[in-house]
Amino acid sequence: MLSMPQGWGQTPARPFVQRVSGTRATVRWQGTERLRLWEPNGAVREIQGRRIGPRFEAVLGELTPGTEYRYQAGEQVHSFRTAGPGRLPFVVIGDTGTGSAEQSALAQRLAQEDVRLLLHTGDVAYPVGNTEAYERRYLDFYHAMMPRVPFYPCPGNHDYYETGAAPYFALHDLPHEGVDDAERGRYYSFDWGDATFLSLDTNDPLQDPLRRARMLDWLDGTLARSSRFWRIVYFHHPPYASGPNEDDPLTALAREHIVPILTRHRVPVVFNGHEHSYQRSTPMAGTVYYTSGGGGAALYPVGNGPQVAHGESAFHYLSSVVNDYRLQVEAIGLDGRAFDASSVRPLPSIRDGGAVNAASFEARIGRGSPISLFGWHLALAGRNDVTVEANGRTLPLLAAAANQVNISLPADLTGRVALRLTTPNGSASVEIDVLEFGPALFERQPMERGAIYATGLLDYSDSVLVEVNGQPRTGRVEPGPAPGVQRIAFEPLPAGEHAVRVVAGGMASNTIRLSNP
Repeated sequence: MLSMPQGWGQTPARPFVQRVSGTRATVRWQGTERLRLWEPNGAVREIQGRRIGPRFEAVLGELTPGTEYRYQAGEQVHSFRTAGPGRLPFVVIGDTGTGSAEQSALAQRLAQEDVRLLLHTGDVAYPVGNTEAYERRYLDFYHAMMPRVPFYPCPGNHDYYETGAAPYFALHDLPHEGVDDAERGRYYSFDWGDATFLSLDTNDPLQDPLRRARMLDWLDGTLARSSRFWRIVYFHHPPYASGPNEDDPLTALAREHIVPILTRHRVPVVFNGHEHSYQRSTPMAGTVYYTSGGGGAALYPVGNGPQVAHGESAFHYLSSVVNDYRLQVEAIGLDGRAFDASSVRPLPSIRDGGAVNAASFEARIGRGSPISLFGWHLALAGRNDVTVEANGRTLPLLAAAANQVNISLPADLTGRVALRLTTPNGSASVEIDVLEFGPALFERQPMERGAIYATGLLDYSDSVLVEVNGQPRTGRVEPGPAPGVQRIAFEPLPAGEHAVRVVAGGMASNTIRLSNP
């Protein structure tokens, strides 16, 4: 521990870190008004806290991703690590806040875990989520862990039993980007490494039709925009768990309204609570549902539903690791041993119509063109451990990410072509038709008045028709700056906005809009 000047930190501060990203974090604490932050280079920042109820809050900005930071609020020095790439260990727990001996035992084991974050599947405080319950049955139990590990909870039904969960929301600083102010903290998302985490509120927002529509639209849009390989969703009421709560109306609503969106976006894993037990589902339309509701509240028996691959009425938490293409999950009991271990390895999947020309994003593909494959779980960004074959021939890989892979077709390949993408988890296939010529213009063009760039015109020797705002011009095809790309030269365009397309071999390209100053 660092030596402390006299008068610094006179009362136990009980700090806890929240809303950690690659470049920022929030710390809340009690006692002294100031917080010290040590930069990696040894420089010290002293920050005046802002009062939030009985605590002070400091928002720490301009941080470096994947870096450990030390800070002091009160007498002790703590540390946390910002979000960054690579292996991601985290823990999951739910239905905790009763103050039981079992909750205490699990909390002590959690404090020994070397993890980056904790997901809480709801019912943080029992029997009613009031301020005292959060102090005595939440902060008191996890104070050894919370200064260094951000907790990301979702609200359970017991958290709502006090004034619409107002104390729950007052205590936490949770991500809120893209969410209406009225729903702030109720549902949110954050990115960490190769994962996007999405937390939902399956209480009041799910019951009210208007609020439900807003939350589901947010869920659908957030999943669609995520470019991470892993999309991990968690909420309180489990759609696929068997036990005393399986006929809960909120469970039925989650199954009716949330599950179809998760299925459509190929979400590989979901964490829930509410059933006071551990359950792992069989893959439900490709998604594995883990129920972690054994964090300290009195246990329930596990039902015999056909969707339960493994279930135990046991106090536990989940020790989880995102490691490249695999998510490993172990259910850890009171004795510290794993009583169930499993892994999720999402298979690559190419969308229907997801093999398109990389220039126009249309289905027509000319010989030698670069093409894009769109789908789910296609690759880890920045890695070269996936392959794409065309009729058994390995193709050059231009770019690879979770939802898009770009490749370049051979110049001598035409007709019906079978594409096969292979990852460490498995393979996905699709067939395309490759034409001798098929003009396609890139939607984004360099600022060049006398040329545009296209694909699908490899070795095209005739002149082409360039239509500018419906008026014909003659163009010639030249080699472009990259394999499979052609430059079409023509009379320079005047200043202004222009609609441009190309006609070659009796086929018209897509129309693009160019703006010349």
